[in-house]
Amino acid sequence: MPMLADPSQKYKPYTPLVLKDRQWPSKTFTKAPIWLSTDLRDGNQALANPMTIEQKTLFFRELIKCGVKQIEVAYPAASDTDFNFVRGLIENNEIPDDVWIQVLTPAREDLIKRTVDSVAGAKHAILHMYNATSPLFRDVVFRNSKEQTVELAVKHTKIVRQLTEECTAKYGTKFIYEYSPETFTQSEPEFALEICEAVKTAWGKAGLGEERIIFNLPATLGMLAGGDRIEGCLFGNGERTGNVDLVNLSLNLYTQGISPGLDFSDIQSVIDTITQCNDLPIHPRHPYAGELVFTAFSGSHQDAIKKGFEAQKIAHAAAVAKGEPPYWNMPYLPIDPADLGQNYEAVIRVNSQSGKGGIAYLIKQHLHLDLPRKLQVAFYQVIQEISDREAREVTVDDITTAFRQTYHFGGAKYKGRLALRNFKISTQSPIQTSEGSGDEASDETRHFDGTISVDGNYRVVRGDGNGPLSALLDALRTHLDINLVIREYSEHAIAEGTDSKAASYVELVPSNDRKSAQSWWGVGVDSDIAGSGLRAVLSAVNRAIGDRVLPELKLSVGFNARSGQADVSSAIANALGLLLPRRFQSSFFEVVQRHARDHGGEISYQAVTELFKKTYGFQIDTSSSKIVLASHKLGHLSEGRRQITAGFIVSGELKNATGAGNGPLSSVLAALHTLIDGSLSIREYSEHSVGEGTDVVAASYVDLVYEVSGAKKSSSWGVATDVDITTSGINAVLSAVNSLDVVLKKGN
Repeated sequence: MPMLADPSQKYKPYTPLVLKDRQWPSKTFTKAPIWLSTDLRDGNQALANPMTIEQKTLFFRELIKCGVKQIEVAYPAASDTDFNFVRGLIENNEIPDDVWIQVLTPAREDLIKRTVDSVAGAKHAILHMYNATSPLFRDVVFRNSKEQTVELAVKHTKIVRQLTEECTAKYGTKFIYEYSPETFTQSEPEFALEICEAVKTAWGKAGLGEERIIFNLPATLGMLAGGDRIEGCLFGNGERTGNVDLVNLSLNLYTQGISPGLDFSDIQSVIDTITQCNDLPIHPRHPYAGELVFTAFSGSHQDAIKKGFEAQKIAHAAAVAKGEPPYWNMPYLPIDPADLGQNYEAVIRVNSQSGKGGIAYLIKQHLHLDLPRKLQVAFYQVIQEISDREAREVTVDDITTAFRQTYHFGGAKYKGRLALRNFKISTQSPIQTSEGSGDEASDETRHFDGTISVDGNYRVVRGDGNGPLSALLDALRTHLDINLVIREYSEHAIAEGTDSKAASYVELVPSNDRKSAQSWWGVGVDSDIAGSGLRAVLSAVNRAIGDRVLPELKLSVGFNARSGQADVSSAIANALGLLLPRRFQSSFFEVVQRHARDHGGEISYQAVTELFKKTYGFQIDTSSSKIVLASHKLGHLSEGRRQITAGFIVSGELKNATGAGNGPLSSVLAALHTLIDGSLSIREYSEHSVGEGTDVVAASYVDLVYEVSGAKKSSSWGVATDVDITTSGINAVLSAVNSLDVVLKKGN
């Protein structure tokens, strides 16, 4: 955001001292002065390597962009380079109509004439003449008396007047005269006043506006005494210790609610241009411009700033509601960095001296998480360990990455050992008591039914509790022997409207010690409030379990079984990506039950997957099966019928067969009928895709019925996948055939 045209709507001035027997302490600034930049003259002469004309032109344009209206551009009589630079500005129309250029000359007639010639044709020019007035310079350098010093200034002021009037008459250039009693602060005050009065009289036309005469005196006290013009440089460049810093002074006024008339809305652009031109770095602690000027490393400072932002947000909302200005009021930050085109990235930086408040502020700024105080303390210890170990500043990236890794927050890259895939929360109504029994109705029970990733494998878990989070903890206790309970929970919204999400924070402790000194925090974010809480629980659980070995998850399908058909189907879906048809689910569940009956009523998830593969010849070597498809070719017949010519490996021997039907599957059945006794028919068929993009394959399911003379009718399911949907269906038929006790024709 740019600097405000009226900063009084954002910044309040300081309260001045009021001392009845003193004047200076009670004086305050009420308006901005006229700003004169001498970067291109005094600033340039102070450089080890003076600027080239190209650099000075770039600098001049930056000053114009910042709104400087008076610019001392050169000492034209000093060199042809300076003279030609001034002429170039004029002849190339670089000078806006409302800008005055200023040129410097000593009190010498020939140099004054050269200086006036340099600005001929400019619309506005200030001729700045100087001579030294202090005793040291009078006695040692120039060996002049006071009278000779005054006479020198008066004589050359008259020359300036004559030459500038001639230039105005010939070229139309308007002039303002500035006189500097050089070394003023070392001069006797009464003599300095005497020489300035003499110069004023010699000029003879001092008045207001463009008829004024400018006396160049020290800045700050001069302004409080009534001066209205400041000469200086951006960022304080100049001979020896430098000139007054125009950026510093103007922004000081801005923070007091006074518009400075200069624009540093993009201060970094100004810094880049100036350092490019004068090859001088900006000190990291330079007021308003240094890279560390808005930065707090100290823990107490960071905490104050964090609290300041929080309080100011509330205060601004209240002020806006009342129609009042939202004033900036921040600890350690006299100006809003945003007004200068800066962000809040560097406001808080972290090292070994930093505290939890600063770290929490950065997490809120970059991850939009408003951490509970106890979680701030817990995460602070993580960052302190990093800072002590690395012995360096901890960057924002370090902090956010550490947070994501610690709390498994922010996507698959940071996923912990346990991760939520999907869930469903259902409610069981309380048991109603008979009227007059004296018993109270029990609370509603929440049932968690979900799929979680356990060390990379999807598992179905179920649990009950008085809410979604306790139900999940019950599921983890039942299935994974993880015994934890919630000690603290909080939540807040992130953003608003349709993009709003919930952030949840959970502190878990051992179930047998709710006052435990050891606890684990977790964080979760989701568009659903229940989902964010569940993710926070798993985040904390991941912290708690570390790398401890978890018990193998098993399905209970025996007497008083906790697992049912849906659990078995989910296990296959999670492991193999297969969405079994309902009747196929029932059929395989019977297979699982028979297997579990011989193993104490339980079966592991891995065993379920292996049992499925073995039962249906899925993703295993089937070369030894009774009938294997070696090759096939489909053709079209009349009236939309299809014909297949296939090669089958039957009991290890290649057999060719042909069959026709209404589609590929009925055609393959017809071909198989040439190889076996009895008949095959399809009772149910379904298909779906598995995977995404280039990895997608087709999955086919076939329920096949077999009838043969002298035997009971039988049926079996078959399943297969292939990149080709037809091949997938044909192999599903053969999967079912090989599960049936088909009778081969004699000779086959």
